[in-house]
Amino acid sequence: MSSETDYSVTMSQSQSGFLETVVGWDSTKCQENLDTALPRLIECFQELDVIQEQIGILKIICHSFLPCVQVTDAEEKVFSRLMDQVCGLFNLTLEDIQLYTQKGDRKSSLPLITDRLQVLFIACVPCIVP
Repeated sequence: MSSETDYSVTMSQSQSGFLETVVGWDSTKCQENLDTALPRLIECFQELDVIQEQIGILKIICHSFLPCVQVTDAEEKVFSRLMDQVCGLFNLTLEDIQLYTQKGDRKSSLPLITDRLQVLFIACVPCIVP
């Protein structure tokens, strides 16, 4: 089965099925399907409003697909399409920390918020460290 055939089957699956399939791809498969899978991943990222799910997709994009993108194409294909929402995720997380400290509410889970911030940083590492 060719990679195009594999991907067309994947495209008919639900979003979660698509993501489960893509997570299992090695770098060769990511490279083969770059032009079709990357736009779909970016679209999934942009449509979600659950922070943990967005970070998971961001991690797939940055760790599995970004290394396959030519440096000269990275701005157009990836960064320009994600930057606003990624900055929004950082801002929202920092706002959550600020609210936590202002409220003094120790029932809120600061460790969960800081864990989210750490995972977000880890997801973005391939964007800044070659």
